[in-house]
Amino acid sequence: DNISPLVLQGMAGVGKTMTIMQLVHELYDEFSGGILWAPLPDFNGNHVAILRSWVLACGGNLNSEIDSESLIDITRNNLALHKKQSGPILIVIDDVRLEWISNVQKLQKAIPHDTALIFTTRDKSIATSLGAKLYELRELTFDESFLFLKKLVGEKILNREEKAVRDLFRAVGYLPLAIELAGKRIAFMSQKPGYKIISFVNKISAQAHDALALPGHPGLASVFSITYKSLSSDEQRLFRWIGVFASTIFSMEVLAKIINIDVKQIEVMLDFLVNIAFLSWTEEEGIYSIHPLLLQYAKWILEETGNDSEAAKSHLNYYLTLAEENAKPNLQSHEELELA
Repeated sequence: DNISPLVLQGMAGVGKTMTIMQLVHELYDEFSGGILWAPLPDFNGNHVAILRSWVLACGGNLNSEIDSESLIDITRNNLALHKKQSGPILIVIDDVRLEWISNVQKLQKAIPHDTALIFTTRDKSIATSLGAKLYELRELTFDESFLFLKKLVGEKILNREEKAVRDLFRAVGYLPLAIELAGKRIAFMSQKPGYKIISFVNKISAQAHDALALPGHPGLASVFSITYKSLSSDEQRLFRWIGVFASTIFSMEVLAKIINIDVKQIEVMLDFLVNIAFLSWTEEEGIYSIHPLLLQYAKWILEETGNDSEAAKSHLNYYLTLAEENAKPNLQSHEELELA
């Protein structure tokens, strides 16, 4: 039987990926064949790289010279065989964008019809292009936002400044990512005698320049900026150098070599960035993830500070030692090399 694909739509920072991850966790036992996750930004929308990863995940082999159309057929056959041998699978294609829609349709073509498929996107019109059933993920309500913030900072602090809390939500929007970052900052600063939430709200309003980093998300960018400026100089350098990666998932050891810091020292700093909600742990030891909007912000800071060329050179040199035959000797190739 055909299974209709689903698409979860919502603005950036509203929690689409986290919602899918929670859903996947709850449905894990239903898919004995496994779950294939395709985060499009990590592949820069490259469908060929994703198809190859699916074939390899199914235990298949590939000729490096194979053309795109043949790869689609091979992927479909491998997925079908894997399902027959191991059971149902779920495929998640994350962060579909209009500029990648033709590549995403090629991915769809490679998926057997009776396969569970979920997309996430910021653009509502994309659901029609993909022939998927649309589910909208909206911003949190005030009550939901208040409950979320209360878990982070405690009810006593919030009740003390009810108006400031309302001003905070108006400033950052009702996005889970923004509220989590704001809550972590307020929870820390509230230990300081005399600290007021309204001072944090005023700082958000004052970060007009940094808001340019994320058009359409001025409040969120301001929270990013305030949190970033609270870091030590070493922590700031570490965070902005994460912006050299093309993927939202990166290795602690690779970052340590690129930035030339001892891996034990870098682990302490990375774990601190997890604590303030700038990063997240993954299920694999030594592998961290960063929200796409925070990665975009890190890239912007890297360029603003003039460190982008130095970071790109270091990144490229690291990957050249791993795969010189795939590299091109120019700075523009550093992201291609990482994704190869």
